[in-house]
Amino acid sequence: SDLYGLASVLYHALTGKPPVAKERLPGSIHAQAPAPLRSHRPDLTRSLEKLLNEALSKNMRQRPLDARSMLKRLARSLEDVTDTMVGVPQGIFLRGAGPEDPDARKEEQPQRIVEVDGFFVAKTPVTAEQFAAFVYKTGHKLVKDWLQYNDPENHPNLPVVHVHWHDAEAYANWVGARLLTEAEWEKAARGPEGRLYPWGEAVPNRGMAWFGEQPGPREVGTLPAGASPYGA
Repeated sequence: SDLYGLASVLYHALTGKPPVAKERLPGSIHAQAPAPLRSHRPDLTRSLEKLLNEALSKNMRQRPLDARSMLKRLARSLEDVTDTMVGVPQGIFLRGAGPEDPDARKEEQPQRIVEVDGFFVAKTPVTAEQFAAFVYKTGHKLVKDWLQYNDPENHPNLPVVHVHWHDAEAYANWVGARLLTEAEWEKAARGPEGRLYPWGEAVPNRGMAWFGEQPGPREVGTLPAGASPYGA
């Protein structure tokens, strides 16, 4: 029962909702299963969802054996945040472009050394499915033609498009995150040594990036060779 109580507190803290609604009929709370954790927070890992599902089971035999085993699994599930996020450590990096880059704009120069604190960044862009879950759960209002550019039901893993900055900020706040600063974004993309591209100096190809006159975006995570030094 203590593990069930702990799981209830964690579920509520992560979603803002109790795992089971208040009972309307005598004993009904004992028959209700909690909504899947990721239906409220799709950014969380499946391992954390599985752990809380087991700890919230009405069948005590399906719960973790004891507090120690639950703590170990909880620690592992939190480490599994790398399923969706990658860490960028604190330190300096080369920001901007040097004089040897003929394509650099004036606002990108001069190149200088900048230091930022450590942070986490999403491994891939937010998908249409993730953003649609946010809209459904919060009632967030979008531009009228959003569905002309996004199809979360049939193409859930395409990156969400046609959103304003305020939409992105609202989504980030909902998942307990924030938007990156310009310096953080550049470090996450180029690494500490200021690469020309996330993968290095090599000329882009279709195995690294989806570019040129394409009919539309490509599913997230399908071009791992184009990842930055941190895996983004």
